[in-house]
Amino acid sequence: KSQVKSLLKKNGGDASDEALEALPKQLKEILETGGKGASKRSPNMVNPNIRRATIPSSTLFGGSTFQQWGRGIVKWGSGAKDALDRIGTLTKTEIQRLGITRSQAQATLDFYRNEMLRNPGNATAAARVKLMEHILGQL
Repeated sequence: KSQVKSLLKKNGGDASDEALEALPKQLKEILETGGKGASKRSPNMVNPNIRRATIPSSTLFGGSTFQQWGRGIVKWGSGAKDALDRIGTLTKTEIQRLGITRSQAQATLDFYRNEMLRNPGNATAAARVKLMEHILGQL
């Protein structure tokens, strides 16, 4: 809870207890639908008080763009279902073979956590948070 509050404050968001209490319900619903909640996404769900985080630098990803790294190396696919499915196939051995580092996974996790807070309807962000948590747990 303190990490979420700190992230919200850092990005100019509402870190009130009321706002935090609403998040678990919204995120649980997104994760339970296996990403199917993405079709229910609405521009009205974007919190205008939270700035979009800066995309991690390509220098962190060996010159690849953030998306090239995610799709080409991590193979997170193009939506929430793909990212959640990847958790079941991505082993510690593969993570090491692919050269995925703790700093890459942490920067990606931070980016998508912010995106989840900024747009609770973004099922792909929620799934990629889960994927990065899986990777960090394996490193």
